[in-house]
Amino acid sequence: MESRELFKTDKNGTKYYVNHACPKCHGKGYIPYYGFNYNGVCFKCGGSGKFDTVTKVYTPEYEAKLKAARERKAELKKQEAVDEFYARRDEELAKMGFNADYATFCVCGDTYAIREQLKAAGAKFCRELGWHFDHKVSDYETVEVFAEEVISEDLVWEYGKPHFAYRQDAAETVKAKMPKKVNPSQHVGKIGDKVEKTLTLKRVSSFGSQYGTMYICNFVDDAQNVFVWKTGSWCGDEGKAYNVKGTLKEHSEYKGIKQNVLTRCKVA
Repeated sequence: MESRELFKTDKNGTKYYVNHACPKCHGKGYIPYYGFNYNGVCFKCGGSGKFDTVTKVYTPEYEAKLKAARERKAELKKQEAVDEFYARRDEELAKMGFNADYATFCVCGDTYAIREQLKAAGAKFCRELGWHFDHKVSDYETVEVFAEEVISEDLVWEYGKPHFAYRQDAAETVKAKMPKKVNPSQHVGKIGDKVEKTLTLKRVSSFGSQYGTMYICNFVDDAQNVFVWKTGSWCGDEGKAYNVKGTLKEHSEYKGIKQNVLTRCKVA
């Protein structure tokens, strides 16, 4: 049972109370729930039911003073972290793929099929910039993007440390710099036509469904017309050519690219 007593009041009006009852067993000396272990004897007080704990009660005025002091200390600590971060600004930007001129070179076009090549060549990847190099490369077509164009002025905080963050329109900024290319893909044939072609598998993506994993196979023919087939089974390896037999289900368009959707395919 609680037996709190006031034993001290300091110059700030803070009252100090001592509670003689054990906070674990509430002065009983045992805990019925743990009766299977040493008959439930409380290990904190050794079964005596007594364990002095001190509680401080601040006045509203002093509590407000302490709160203000804590906030000032936290603000100073935050400012120190920001100053330290900006002192190594170039190092942080280098980790993100920017060079000494605060520029990076974003790879143009569809990079999914060559992602492993780009990784091996030293390119970095992020959702906002895609694959990018910190230097100009001759093997890939790139566009130059500067840090001030895509990085927000506001820092983000993670685990008590500040970090640079990309602006919300960073991806659109990079996309606007990319050269505009017209995809040659066209709609071919009529809906319901039987199709038999030698097609190259460019990309395979997948998603979960109530029927299990579904694969979206993107093929192209010699004229770069795009053919799409959704299947529940794996159909092949990217970059290889296959003889595809199927039925033209529909003509569609995705991201401005005309697609020929196939169904009931056989791939050899």
